[in-house]
Amino acid sequence: MQQYISAIVGVVVVTFLAILMGAAQRGKPTTDRSTGFLVFRHHILLRLFSLVAAFGIPLVLTALVIANPPENQSDTIAILGIYAMFGVLSAPLLWESMRFALVVSPEGLDCHSPWRGQQFIRWEEVEQVSYSSLLGWFVIRADGGRKFRVSAMIPGLNAFLEACEQRVSPAQLSRAKAGYTLLGRPFREEKK
Repeated sequence: MQQYISAIVGVVVVTFLAILMGAAQRGKPTTDRSTGFLVFRHHILLRLFSLVAAFGIPLVLTALVIANPPENQSDTIAILGIYAMFGVLSAPLLWESMRFALVVSPEGLDCHSPWRGQQFIRWEEVEQVSYSSLLGWFVIRADGGRKFRVSAMIPGLNAFLEACEQRVSPAQLSRAKAGYTLLGRPFREEKK
């Protein structure tokens, strides 16, 4: 029975991630009403999923435990393990999905990372924009060794790349070609 549950959970997670990636590729950034700047955040589906994983699933598990209490110590250990697993997996996802933001303005990039705090990178400080196929994110490298990562699952990244194309050279974007390919966007040098 436990094997079937694991398989079902695996299929649901993979299907959800595929839907999320498709939504991200078709999504658009929001526009700040007061400034007109582009604001990139995780898709609402990912934010809802992280809330459900962090709070909904433990609540359902608690209801199941109350309705059908553990019969022995191994059941109790398994239930505590499931609680711990959801805590360990959902906490970083919830933190990332709720706290990440990237604001693109004519002056630069206002980067809000749940892991690295907030930093402002002026366009003239950008040394390179690259893409990591292994980790699935764009990396903006600035002078002084500063960097900021933008997940490929963020909606509207074509608008981000367009803003980069307007303000940095093709040489500074050359290491992001794999990300362009992923998004189906022609690299600037290839445009006619």
